[in-house]
Amino acid sequence: MIASLPMYDWPEVHHIHDEFWRLLCNNLSTGGIDSPQHLSRSDHEDSDWLLPELLFSQTCGYPFSTFLNGKVQYLTTPVFDVAGCEEGYYSSALVAHQDADIGKKNMRGKKFTYNSTLSWSGYQTVIREYGALEEFLVH
Repeated sequence: MIASLPMYDWPEVHHIHDEFWRLLCNNLSTGGIDSPQHLSRSDHEDSDWLLPELLFSQTCGYPFSTFLNGKVQYLTTPVFDVAGCEEGYYSSALVAHQDADIGKKNMRGKKFTYNSTLSWSGYQTVIREYGALEEFLVH
């Protein structure tokens, strides 16, 4: 049995994800549901999603609405307390050096970095808004 929380599971926040899973695991156990004691941490954020032994995971809306559609069951959406984000919404930002001559009207053909092509806010919305850009993947 596998549980994973792969979205933004950087080493510096592993302890937060581990604590969240510990609390959830305890609640599942109280409800009579067996669950793994520890999170699975794969090299790629999408590697556990379609495994038959998967009990619980998380995904961005883009994978959920595309290649995971009809293959996994939706449970809930977490609500994080983030400044500038209303409950139930998310926000992303494109940032550039203050001296860069770049803006919404001249983005086409510019270079950008992103976290994952599976990210709705970090990649897919940029491509839909500005078309193909020269891409540099950054993990």
